[in-house]
Amino acid sequence: IQMGDAQDLKIGHVGSYSVILDQGEGNLSIGGDGFVDIMNTALDEYKARFTTNGSVELYFDNVNKFETTGYGATVFGTLQSQQLNVTGVSTFNGQVHLPDNTKIMLGNSNDLQILHQNGTGNSIQGDQPLYLQSPSQIILKQYNGSEVYAKFIKNGAVELYHDNSKKFETTGYGATVFGTLQSQQLNVTGVSTYTGNADFNGHV
Repeated sequence: IQMGDAQDLKIGHVGSYSVILDQGEGNLSIGGDGFVDIMNTALDEYKARFTTNGSVELYFDNVNKFETTGYGATVFGTLQSQQLNVTGVSTFNGQVHLPDNTKIMLGNSNDLQILHQNGTGNSIQGDQPLYLQSPSQIILKQYNGSEVYAKFIKNGAVELYHDNSKKFETTGYGATVFGTLQSQQLNVTGVSTYTGNADFNGHV
């Protein structure tokens, strides 16, 4: 079927497929007052649905996988992309998973990089000062949280631990060592007070 003075619109069947071909200068428009649906021949499976004053929906095996919304679009399932460029804020309501030996890179020149290297370790790399900030405490712990390495307390002490036992603590007057302090050289300016014995190279 050929329509138009210059046969601009053609509808045909060529044996193995059917075709609607617009060769004119204008647009090819498909309109409807309600839904405009693209379906299978039995009309029981959606391929796409276009809603008046509403969403565009794309389907896979009659299951909605992509839908436009008033604020953008929603993907139902997993979105796979070779590259994703986002301008604005991204909100994740679940986990973000990256495979082994990949980086999170921040900054126009990738100034800050967070890297997991399979079997060798994890690293945070940057060419500027790195700040860890908290309104109360910063605590460094073992992965499962069972052992404390260090504590940094607001308006208070810095504590260092060995095998989950506190060994060093800063105080308002200096620092306290819990246990034995070993040093190759100790320079003291001021008064030193000992509440027990002082061992100077085997001499008490």
